[in-house]
Amino acid sequence: MLRLAVINDDEVVMRGVAAMVRHHSNQFEIVDLAGATGRPVDVALYDTFSADNTDRPLLRRLVADPRIRKVVVYTWNFHPWVARDVIGQGAAGYLSKKLRGDELVTAPLKVHEDQVVVSPLLDPSGVKIVDPVESLTPRETQVLTLIAKGLSNDDISQQLCLANNSIKSYIRSCYRKIGVSSRSQAVLWALEHGLRTTPVNNLATRTDPREQRFRCPR
Repeated sequence: MLRLAVINDDEVVMRGVAAMVRHHSNQFEIVDLAGATGRPVDVALYDTFSADNTDRPLLRRLVADPRIRKVVVYTWNFHPWVARDVIGQGAAGYLSKKLRGDELVTAPLKVHEDQVVVSPLLDPSGVKIVDPVESLTPRETQVLTLIAKGLSNDDISQQLCLANNSIKSYIRSCYRKIGVSSRSQAVLWALEHGLRTTPVNNLATRTDPREQRFRCPR
């Protein structure tokens, strides 16, 4: 049987995952990592993982832990573009908490067979991989591009002829969609995804209820 551990400070979450896994399969032995002795844990589900860098040190420690053969990140903060970083840190999988019980069971089994699993992203025959850039509206792309060019909120407001509150609203929605929490992180993300070179004036935009417009100086 595959020895599976759930790493989470919340006992409710640990018991919930264990119950869901047991309900869908008899191929797992749920073990407590703290009390694990003898044979190593085959797969550890690492819960409470954020999209920023705050959990990376613990992830690296878990990957290096001799008691664990494979570490799989299991998170509500599932962002497709974080997968590469997570796998680069040594994780063998990156899973969304929105997975059904049968899907959650399948992933550790694949990882145990030395496959790298990112789910709900699948191979080309399955679900389409979502490009984070495509999740942004044209106006959000404009705002994020101007942030990457070093413009302040006031500068962006003047260039797009929008009220400062509208710009702030777009910035908040951009941060949420790309999984960052600061302007510097947003700039790095935009640079990595080529937005700095995006022609801002070529992006067609539609009327948005968030927009408060003003007359631009000529």
